[in-house]
Amino acid sequence: MGVDLISIACSKADLSLFLDEYNKNKSIINKMFVDIQGDKYPLIFFAVYGGNSKIVEILIENGVDVNTLAKNKQSLLSIATKKGYYEVAKILIEHGANVNHRCNFRSTSLMWAASEGHDEIISLLISNGANLKINPIARIRIGMSSDKKRVLKKARELQKKGMLSTMN
Repeated sequence: MGVDLISIACSKADLSLFLDEYNKNKSIINKMFVDIQGDKYPLIFFAVYGGNSKIVEILIENGVDVNTLAKNKQSLLSIATKKGYYEVAKILIEHGANVNHRCNFRSTSLMWAASEGHDEIISLLISNGANLKINPIARIRIGMSSDKKRVLKKARELQKKGMLSTMN
């Protein structure tokens, strides 16, 4: 099984190619890392970047830690939320991803989702305990301007629907 081939399958969200390679040798799938400029990344990073929820789910079911961090301490969940992959974010949360983790930029998944305008993901994060406090330094670093208003608006909507009892 070629690391390059399976990482390509993950990053391109090619489920068929991934399953072909995965079925050849399931035992080492979660021990595989791809080297990018001297930094080693587990396959799940490529799967999350690719946005294929089925590939992400297979990797998690085979023991991948959903709270694995990149070198800049960016989480899998923050990648999914920034890219707008609702199903991937949902799977990560269902398997215990930390919704309040802060990367080196002091940004949370909620801040990334808000900065990209992913309202459905904002609702998902808030419904699963995301902290509503927006760090002003993080907002400046990642260029968010109206994120706080967007987050609070979504929180109020959820509260009205009875999906959020208090605003944390």
